Amino acid sequence: RELYNRRTEDPELTRVTFCLLGVATPSDLVSDPRTTPFNIGRRISLSDFTPEEAAPLVEGLSHGHDGIEDMTRKEAQGVLERILHWTGGQPFLTQRFCRAIKERNDSVQEPARKLRNRAAVDALCEELFLSHRSRESDDNLALVRNRLLHADVDRAALLDVYRRVHAGRRVDDDETSPVINTLRLAGVVRAHHGRLQLRNRIYGTVYDQKWIQFNLPEPEKLRQRQAFRS
Repeated sequence: RELYNRRTEDPELTRVTFCLLGVATPSDLVSDPRTTPFNIGRRISLSDFTPEEAAPLVEGLSHGHDGIEDMTRKEAQGVLERILHWTGGQPFLTQRFCRAIKERNDSVQEPARKLRNRAAVDALCEELFLSHRSRESDDNLALVRNRLLHADVDRAALLDVYRRVHAGRRVDDDETSPVINTLRLAGVVRAHHGRLQLRNRIYGTVYDQKWIQFNLPEPEKLRQRQAFRS
Protein backbone atom coordinates (compact mmCIF):
# COMPACT_ATOMS: atom_id res chain seq x y z
CA ARG A 1 0.00 0.00 0.00
CA GLU A 2 2.90 2.34 0.74
CA LEU A 3 4.23 1.90 -2.80
CA TYR A 4 0.73 2.47 -4.17
CA ASN A 5 0.36 5.72 -2.27
CA ARG A 6 3.76 6.92 -3.44
CA ARG A 7 2.71 6.64 -7.08
CA THR A 8 1.61 10.27 -6.90
CA GLU A 9 5.24 11.23 -6.19
CA ASP A 10 7.02 8.63 -8.31
CA PRO A 11 5.18 7.58 -11.52
CA GLU A 12 7.67 4.72 -11.99
CA LEU A 13 5.92 2.89 -9.16
CA THR A 14 2.88 2.40 -11.41
CA ARG A 15 4.97 -0.38 -12.99
CA VAL A 16 4.92 -2.39 -9.76
CA THR A 17 2.12 -4.88 -9.19
CA PHE A 18 1.83 -7.41 -6.39
CA CYS A 19 0.05 -10.75 -6.73
CA LEU A 20 -0.66 -12.82 -3.62
CA LEU A 21 -1.37 -16.50 -4.25
CA GLY A 22 -3.09 -18.68 -1.68
CA VAL A 23 -6.40 -19.51 -0.04
CA ALA A 24 -7.85 -16.96 2.37
CA THR A 25 -10.83 -14.75 2.94
CA PRO A 26 -10.31 -10.98 2.90
CA SER A 27 -11.02 -10.90 6.65
CA ASP A 28 -8.04 -13.20 7.21
CA LEU A 29 -5.73 -10.61 5.68
CA VAL A 30 -7.17 -7.44 7.22
CA SER A 31 -5.63 -6.79 10.62
CA ASP A 32 -6.85 -3.21 10.72
CA PRO A 33 -9.97 -2.23 8.72
CA ARG A 34 -8.75 1.39 8.64
CA THR A 35 -5.70 0.43 6.55
CA THR A 36 -7.13 -2.40 4.48
CA PRO A 37 -5.40 -2.88 1.10
CA PHE A 38 -8.54 -4.23 -0.56
CA ASN A 39 -9.81 -0.86 -1.71
CA ILE A 40 -6.78 -0.62 -4.01
CA GLY A 41 -6.81 -4.19 -5.28
CA ARG A 42 -9.16 -6.85 -6.53
CA ARG A 43 -9.77 -10.48 -5.80
CA ILE A 44 -9.42 -13.07 -8.55
CA SER A 45 -11.06 -16.42 -7.79
CA LEU A 46 -9.47 -19.37 -9.56
CA SER A 47 -11.80 -22.06 -10.87
CA ASP A 48 -11.16 -25.72 -11.66
CA PHE A 49 -10.12 -26.90 -15.10
CA THR A 50 -12.86 -27.21 -17.68
CA PRO A 51 -12.51 -30.07 -20.18
CA GLU A 52 -11.32 -27.52 -22.74
CA GLU A 53 -8.67 -26.12 -20.39
CA ALA A 54 -7.45 -29.61 -19.51
CA ALA A 55 -7.25 -30.69 -23.18
CA PRO A 56 -3.49 -29.92 -23.56
CA LEU A 57 -2.81 -32.70 -21.04
CA VAL A 58 -3.79 -35.21 -23.73
CA GLU A 59 -0.50 -34.54 -25.48
CA GLY A 60 1.53 -35.52 -22.44
CA LEU A 61 -0.53 -38.65 -21.80
CA SER A 62 -0.15 -39.98 -25.34
CA HIS A 63 3.61 -39.47 -25.86
CA GLY A 64 6.05 -41.56 -23.88
CA HIS A 65 9.32 -40.36 -22.37
CA ASP A 66 11.21 -42.65 -24.71
CA GLY A 67 9.50 -41.18 -27.77
CA ILE A 68 7.28 -44.23 -28.18
CA GLU A 69 3.54 -43.57 -28.15
CA ASP A 70 2.00 -44.77 -24.86
CA MET A 71 -1.55 -44.60 -26.21
CA THR A 72 -3.45 -43.23 -29.15
CA ARG A 73 -4.86 -39.73 -28.97
CA LYS A 74 -8.36 -41.17 -28.70
CA GLU A 75 -7.28 -43.37 -25.79
CA ALA A 76 -5.59 -40.39 -24.13
CA GLN A 77 -8.78 -38.34 -24.45
CA GLY A 78 -10.74 -41.17 -22.84
CA VAL A 79 -8.18 -41.41 -20.01
CA LEU A 80 -8.35 -37.66 -19.40
CA GLU A 81 -12.14 -37.74 -19.35
CA ARG A 82 -12.00 -40.44 -16.68
CA ILE A 83 -9.44 -38.46 -14.68
CA LEU A 84 -11.75 -35.42 -14.76
CA HIS A 85 -14.61 -37.71 -13.70
CA TRP A 86 -12.72 -38.24 -10.44
CA THR A 87 -10.99 -34.89 -9.92
CA GLY A 88 -13.70 -32.57 -11.22
CA GLY A 89 -10.91 -30.52 -12.79
CA GLN A 90 -9.21 -29.67 -9.48
CA PRO A 91 -5.84 -28.51 -10.84
CA PHE A 92 -3.49 -30.22 -8.39
CA LEU A 93 -5.30 -33.56 -8.37
CA THR A 94 -5.71 -33.53 -12.15
CA GLN A 95 -2.05 -32.86 -12.88
CA ARG A 96 -0.85 -35.28 -10.22
CA PHE A 97 -3.10 -37.98 -11.65
CA CYS A 98 -1.78 -37.36 -15.17
CA ARG A 99 1.81 -37.41 -13.95
CA ALA A 100 1.28 -40.71 -12.13
CA ILE A 101 -0.10 -42.30 -15.30
CA LYS A 102 2.76 -40.87 -17.32
CA GLU A 103 5.40 -42.19 -14.90
CA ARG A 104 3.73 -45.60 -14.70
CA ASN A 105 3.58 -45.94 -18.48
CA ASP A 106 7.18 -44.77 -18.91
CA SER A 107 8.36 -47.43 -16.46
CA VAL A 108 6.98 -50.38 -18.46
CA GLN A 109 7.87 -51.55 -21.95
CA GLU A 110 5.10 -54.06 -22.65
CA PRO A 111 2.15 -52.30 -24.33
CA ALA A 112 -0.33 -54.57 -22.55
CA ARG A 113 0.79 -53.24 -19.13
CA LYS A 114 0.37 -49.56 -19.97
CA LEU A 115 -2.53 -47.66 -18.39
CA ARG A 116 -4.81 -46.60 -21.19
CA ASN A 117 -8.45 -47.32 -20.27
CA ARG A 118 -11.10 -46.43 -17.71
CA ALA A 119 -10.56 -49.52 -15.58
CA ALA A 120 -6.85 -48.72 -15.27
CA VAL A 121 -7.62 -45.12 -14.31
CA ASP A 122 -10.08 -46.27 -11.63
CA ALA A 123 -7.56 -48.72 -10.21
CA LEU A 124 -4.87 -46.04 -10.04
CA CYS A 125 -7.32 -43.62 -8.40
CA GLU A 126 -7.95 -46.22 -5.70
CA GLU A 127 -4.22 -46.61 -5.18
CA LEU A 128 -3.38 -42.89 -5.16
CA PHE A 129 -6.28 -41.42 -3.21
CA LEU A 130 -8.94 -43.84 -1.99
CA SER A 131 -7.06 -46.65 -0.25
CA HIS A 132 -6.71 -46.54 3.53
CA ARG A 133 -2.96 -45.94 3.24
CA SER A 134 -3.29 -43.05 0.80
CA ARG A 135 -6.03 -41.42 2.86
CA GLU A 136 -3.64 -41.25 5.78
CA SER A 137 -0.42 -40.36 3.96
CA ASP A 138 -1.38 -38.14 1.02
CA ASP A 139 -0.32 -34.54 1.66
CA ASN A 140 -3.23 -32.96 -0.19
CA LEU A 141 -5.83 -35.09 1.57
CA ALA A 142 -4.15 -34.34 4.91
CA LEU A 143 -4.32 -30.61 4.18
CA VAL A 144 -8.04 -30.82 3.41
CA ARG A 145 -8.67 -32.94 6.50
CA ASN A 146 -6.81 -30.52 8.77
CA ARG A 147 -8.70 -27.55 7.38
CA LEU A 148 -11.99 -29.30 8.10
CA LEU A 149 -11.16 -30.53 11.60
CA HIS A 150 -9.02 -27.70 12.95
CA ALA A 151 -10.68 -24.58 11.57
CA ASP A 152 -11.61 -21.66 13.82
CA VAL A 153 -15.32 -22.39 13.47
CA ASP A 154 -17.74 -24.69 15.26
CA ARG A 155 -16.93 -28.19 14.01
CA ALA A 156 -20.45 -29.52 14.53
CA ALA A 157 -21.92 -26.70 12.44
CA LEU A 158 -19.24 -27.14 9.79
CA LEU A 159 -19.80 -30.88 9.43
CA ASP A 160 -23.58 -30.45 9.51
CA VAL A 161 -23.46 -28.11 6.49
CA TYR A 162 -21.01 -30.40 4.73
CA ARG A 163 -23.23 -33.41 5.47
CA ARG A 164 -26.17 -31.71 3.76
CA VAL A 165 -24.07 -30.80 0.71
CA HIS A 166 -22.70 -34.34 0.54
CA ALA A 167 -26.23 -35.76 0.68
CA GLY A 168 -27.25 -33.60 -2.28
CA ARG A 169 -29.52 -31.32 -0.28
CA ARG A 170 -29.88 -27.66 -1.17
CA VAL A 171 -27.41 -25.36 0.58
CA ASP A 172 -27.21 -21.79 -0.71
CA ASP A 173 -23.82 -20.15 -1.05
CA ASP A 174 -23.19 -17.33 1.43
CA GLU A 175 -19.86 -15.50 1.32
CA THR A 176 -20.60 -13.93 4.72
CA SER A 177 -20.81 -17.32 6.46
CA PRO A 178 -17.57 -18.39 8.21
CA VAL A 179 -18.67 -22.04 8.00
CA ILE A 180 -19.29 -21.95 4.26
CA ASN A 181 -16.09 -20.00 3.65
CA THR A 182 -14.16 -22.64 5.58
CA LEU A 183 -15.67 -25.43 3.49
CA ARG A 184 -14.78 -23.59 0.30
CA LEU A 185 -11.23 -22.84 1.43
CA ALA A 186 -10.79 -26.46 2.47
CA GLY A 187 -11.63 -27.32 -1.14
CA VAL A 188 -14.41 -29.85 -0.55
CA VAL A 189 -17.25 -27.73 -1.96
CA ARG A 190 -17.70 -25.15 -4.67
CA ALA A 191 -20.46 -22.76 -5.61
CA HIS A 192 -22.52 -23.45 -8.72
CA HIS A 193 -25.39 -21.15 -9.66
CA GLY A 194 -25.60 -19.88 -6.10
CA ARG A 195 -25.64 -23.31 -4.45
CA LEU A 196 -22.95 -25.47 -2.90
CA GLN A 197 -21.99 -28.80 -4.42
CA LEU A 198 -19.25 -31.35 -3.83
CA ARG A 199 -16.09 -30.28 -5.58
CA ASN A 200 -15.09 -33.71 -6.85
CA ARG A 201 -15.63 -37.43 -6.41
CA ILE A 202 -12.26 -38.01 -4.73
CA TYR A 203 -13.02 -35.70 -1.82
CA GLY A 204 -16.62 -36.91 -1.73
CA THR A 205 -15.47 -40.53 -1.45
CA VAL A 206 -12.74 -39.92 1.13
CA TYR A 207 -14.78 -37.52 3.26
CA ASP A 208 -18.08 -39.38 3.10
CA GLN A 209 -21.03 -39.62 5.49
CA LYS A 210 -19.23 -42.23 7.58
CA TRP A 211 -16.22 -39.95 7.96
CA ILE A 212 -18.47 -37.03 8.89
CA GLN A 213 -20.25 -39.02 11.60
CA PHE A 214 -16.97 -40.33 13.02
CA ASN A 215 -15.52 -36.83 13.36
CA LEU A 216 -18.52 -35.13 14.92
CA PRO A 217 -17.82 -33.80 18.44
CA GLU A 218 -19.05 -36.16 21.14
CA PRO A 219 -21.71 -33.73 22.47
CA GLU A 220 -23.20 -33.53 18.98
CA LYS A 221 -23.24 -37.33 18.66
CA LEU A 222 -25.03 -37.53 22.02
CA ARG A 223 -27.55 -34.90 20.92
CA GLN A 224 -28.27 -36.83 17.72
CA ARG A 225 -28.78 -40.08 19.63
CA GLN A 226 -31.17 -38.39 22.03
CA ALA A 227 -33.07 -36.81 19.15
CA PHE A 228 -33.29 -40.20 17.43
CA ARG A 229 -34.70 -41.84 20.57
CA SER A 230 -37.23 -39.04 20.95
